[in-house]
Amino acid sequence: MIVLNQENQGILNLFSLENTVVMSLECKNINDTTNITVVLNPDYLPCPDCGYDKPEILQYVKKKIQHSILEDRACFLIYKARRYRYHLIYGKHCYGYYLVISEWYIGEMSDYKDTFWNTESLRNTGLTEKTVQKIVNTIKMHGKITYEQK
Repeated sequence: MIVLNQENQGILNLFSLENTVVMSLECKNINDTTNITVVLNPDYLPCPDCGYDKPEILQYVKKKIQHSILEDRACFLIYKARRYRYHLIYGKHCYGYYLVISEWYIGEMSDYKDTFWNTESLRNTGLTEKTVQKIVNTIKMHGKITYEQK
């Protein structure tokens, strides 16, 4: 939560933001343009499958939205969006299963029960045999928990 002066409180009210979610707020008037920069407090939504709620932040990227709230000048809301890093993502889509390891797309996987196919798919990636077996066993265990209980 930030300490607010009257101007900052007015800006938060204008954009319907609560001061408890804002880490920092800066307003600059440059010529005929108002730039409002907002950084929100981290708010991690848990993974719907495993419940993990502390993802690693990869980087912050500035995003800029033109807002029409001011009639006499251009107004831009600038915020720093978080990009997260996930070390392992295993999922299901309409054509089958997939696996992504640390931004490295491995490709199509079989059903979580098919350890033979999944082992062979992972062996072609350059991972060590021990790592391949850990991943395949984790996928099998996760699949039982996730897909058989739904």
